Amino acid sequence: MQKTPPSAVVLPEDMPLLSLPKQTALIRVKNISQASWRLALWNWKQHSPRVAAITGSAGKSTTTAMVSSILKQIKRVVHTTGNLNTYLFQ
Repeated sequence: MQKTPPSAVVLPEDMPLLSLPKQTALIRVKNISQASWRLALWNWKQHSPRVAAITGSAGKSTTTAMVSSILKQIKRVVHTTGNLNTYLFQ
C-alpha cells in the first residue's frame, strides 16, 4: 500500500530543514506548543461541538465508555480512548 504524503509539516524555526515531497507545505513556527494549541482552538471554533465532561477520582474510563456507548445511539460521538492525564504530545 502506497503512503500518501502529508499536506503540511509544522516545524520549529530552529530545526534543520527536512527533505519533503513537492506537494507538502512547510510551516515554520517559533513555538511548536503554542502553534499546536492555536490550531486546536481554530479547529474547535470551526465545529462548535457540544461537550460532556466526566470528572472524579475513580471510574472515569468506565463511565466515559458507557456514556459514549449510549450517546452513539442517537448522536455522532468522538471520545478519548485510554488515559489523557497530560497535555504533552507523545
